[in-house]
Amino acid sequence: DVYKRQTNRLPMKPYLPDVMYNQTVRGDIKRVDISLPIDTDVGGERATSVDYEVDIRARYATGVLEKTEVGRELYVMSNNRLFVLAFQGKPETMPLFEKVVDSVSFPDGPCSL
Repeated sequence: DVYKRQTNRLPMKPYLPDVMYNQTVRGDIKRVDISLPIDTDVGGERATSVDYEVDIRARYATGVLEKTEVGRELYVMSNNRLFVLAFQGKPETMPLFEKVVDSVSFPDGPCSL
């Protein structure tokens, strides 16, 4: 089992509160809806995923732009390094991000510095 191969493995959960997506309404962001975190895996490692949706209203010299965007952040610990994979954009482009996530792998062996 890949989860048992590493010794002296740092747990991810203690670090999540410091990095997990927690945007609040302010400035151009008019609404934020954040899902509860779910456990998943990325590249054979345990991961946590958070989905969100934001309404944005931005005023530019050329006019006002109003849009709704979706996002996802995935947090994964490998070789005692915390990786964050993130997407924010149009809902129809989320499948492209999912393909990128599916392509992630973490080779065996120690990390180089």
